Amino acid sequence: MKLLRYGSAGRERPGLLDSDGTIRDLSGMVGDFAGESLSPAALAGLAALQVESLDFWRRDGAPLAELPHVVCKLSGLLTEADDANGEFDESHVHEFSNAAVELFGPERLMFGSDWPVCTLVASYARTAQVLENWSKKLSTADCACIWGNNAARVYAARR
Repeated sequence: MKLLRYGSAGRERPGLLDSDGTIRDLSGMVGDFAGESLSPAALAGLAALQVESLDFWRRDGAPLAELPHVVCKLSGLLTEADDANGEFDESHVHEFSNAAVELFGPERLMFGSDWPVCTLVASYARTAQVLENWSKKLSTADCACIWGNNAARVYAARR
C-alpha cells in the first residue's frame, strides 16, 4: 500500500494505491497527508484498513451514483458493520461511509439513524456518534450537507 494524492491540480485528495493497483479515496478519513495524519498511530490505522472489502459497495452503488437525482441515506450501517466475530465494528461504518462519499459526494448524502432497528446494536445517541466521528474528517460545509441541508432540500423542509 502506498499513500498518494490524486485529482486535478489544486483539488487533490488523499488516497492510497492498494496491492491491485487501485486508487482508494481516503478523503473521508484524512483531510490531507500532513501533521497528525502521518503519525505512527494514524499510519497504523491506515495500514489496517480492509479497503478491498468495499468493492461490492462501490460496484453495486456505482449505477445509482450515476443518476443525479438519487440521494444516499447513511442509515442501517451499524447493524451491517460486523467484524469476523459478529460484533459491531465502528471502523466498518467509517469504511462504508467513505465509499458512499466517494460515489455520491457529500451533496448527495444524508444522515439516517435507522431507529429503532439500530438499537439492536447501539443506542440512537451511539448511532449518531459513530457517524459524527467519521464526519469530523469532512469540511464544515460537507457536514452541514450530510447532517441536515440535504434532507431539507430533498424533503423540501423549511429551516
